[in-house]
Formats: sequence, C-alpha cells, structure tokens
Amino acid sequence: MGLSAQISRGAFIGNSDLHLTAYPEGGNPDLGYNLLPELKYFLSPHFSIGGNVRMTGSREDGVNSLRIAPEVQYIFNPQQQNNNWFVFLNPRFNSIPSRKIDSDPYTEIFTGLGWYAFLSPNIVLQTKLAVIFDNRTWQYFVQRPVYQLSTGLSWYLDPNRSFSAVRQIPERGKGSWMIGGIDPEINLRPARGATSFRMSLTPRVGYFLSDQLVVGLGVPFAHIYESNLLRDLTKYYYKSTVIGAEPYLRFYTGRPEQATRFFAEGSARFAREHLRTSRTDQPRYPDSGILTFRSGFNYFLRPTVALEGSVFYLSNFTYGYHQFGLTWGFQFFLLGNQ
Repeated sequence: MGLSAQISRGAFIGNSDLHLTAYPEGGNPDLGYNLLPELKYFLSPHFSIGGNVRMTGSREDGVNSLRIAPEVQYIFNPQQQNNNWFVFLNPRFNSIPSRKIDSDPYTEIFTGLGWYAFLSPNIVLQTKLAVIFDNRTWQYFVQRPVYQLSTGLSWYLDPNRSFSAVRQIPERGKGSWMIGGIDPEINLRPARGATSFRMSLTPRVGYFLSDQLVVGLGVPFAHIYESNLLRDLTKYYYKSTVIGAEPYLRFYTGRPEQATRFFAEGSARFAREHLRTSRTDQPRYPDSGILTFRSGFNYFLRPTVALEGSVFYLSNFTYGYHQFGLTWGFQFFLLGNQ
C-alpha cells in the first residue's frame, strides 16, 4: 500500500484519550479520570470545523476542570497530496467547577499556522505554531502573548474512499513499526522581568521482531525554565530537565491479519531530573524508576489505525506508591512495506 492521501470533503481527523487511574495509597484512596476527545470534519477541501473537550476530575472531588474548545481551519493547498498547510482559530473556554479550587472561568484564544503531514493514508502528523491570548489579565489582546509549538499523531478517515479489508493486509506483522507518544508541546511566554519556557515529549517507537513480538523504546523528556524579577530587583529562576528511557516488550496473540488482537506488555522507566534554582548552590539529581504492566487489545479501524484499550498496574519503586487503571485511545502502525 503506497503513501497517497489527499484532503477531501466529508473526511474526518481526530483522536481521543481516556485515562482512569485508581490511587490506593494512604487513608483516602481515590479514582481519577482524564478525558480528551477531539474531532474535525471537512465541510469542503478548504474548510474544517470541530474541536475538542477536556474534562478531568476524581470520584472524591467531582469535575476539577472542564474545557470546551471549538476550532475552525482553512487549508491552503488541499489538492496537494501528503502534506497541507492551514491557518486556524481555536478559542478555549475553561471552567473549574470544583469547590475546592477558587478560580473563575477564563478564555484563551489560540490562533496561528499549522501543517498536516500524512505518514500513511490514515495517519497524519498535525503540527501547530500558535499565538495564545488570555483574558485573565486586563490587557488581553495588547499583552505579550504566549507562543506554543505542538505536534501529534491523529487518524484520518475518508468515508468516500474505498480501502482494502483489514484481513487482506498481511504486512502488519514482522518488519512493521508501532509509533506513539510523539506529542511534544513547547510554550514560551516572554514578558518584562519574567520569562517562562516549557517543553515536554515522550516519543515511543516499537519494532515487530516477529508477527507476535514487539520490542520498543520510549524516551521521556521535559524541560522547564522560569525566571522572575523580585521586588528587591534580584532575579529568581527555576530550571528543571528530566530525561529518561523506557524500554518495553509487547506480545500479541493471534495472526497479523486479524481485525482484533490481544496483547500483554511490560515496561521499565528510568528517569533522572537535573534541578537547579537561584536559591540553591548545587544542582540536585533526583532519580525515579517505574515498572508498568498492561494487558489489552487493538481493534483495527484501518490497516494502520487501531483502537486500543488496556488495563494497567504501575509501581514506582523509588517513592513506593502504586496505581492501577484503564486507558483508551488510538495506536498507530507503519506497515513493513511503507
């Protein structure tokens, strides 16, 4: 199957994540959740409408945060195959219903330039460079904005385009790749006397050594730098860099051409943080280690896009806490002949 994708009327781009996590530690165990569905529909090859909703909370506190974010995009070159440029407008209406958090609703406006790059007919890498305006300060549009660079994988479905049945694609086994976690986000807030820079990503790539066995590696990375000019005109800064490695093994049951495949996975994550502030003479290097075991299934909507649901158990052997829960989202594959 060759790489050929073109934006057309009636197509969809989207993604979705659901995380349920149980916290059994301490005298007050709790269940937390994080829901983030996203969907866009192409009214024409040039225009898409849609957006996303994000809701977080817990059984104990209820809904802690709710965000509704409609989005409009204009695509400059829809006739171009495999990569397309667009501009977008994405207001985000945020509220914090929790009674334990004293905060008023606020609005952010994201606008800027974006790029679609198709890795396969059903997998698209979406990259955005946004300028963000925030109404929590009286200046609003005249303040210095925040700049954000973000990118991530989404699925692309065109109901008008025929495709080969999943069971006729035997290449989704030995020699194929499994990709995910490529969702870096970079935020820069320049201001007089204060600067903030944040970046985080965890790319995750796996390779099918056989039709059943996947060996892979994730590389967690995060960097935070914040500085402020204090009232006595001294400068305070906080700098943190986290980098690590997360090797994993995943074993699939069944045959590569099956539409539903079950799996079991184990991973070990090791990370080190380089932490320094203007109030400490020497940097600190706290380490962390996490073991995770999960079991779940992939249901293939297309040969390269699958729904993935799994249950997991997580043990942080550095700080001695445990979690277990449920995740739901999408997994992406590159076939052996792509």
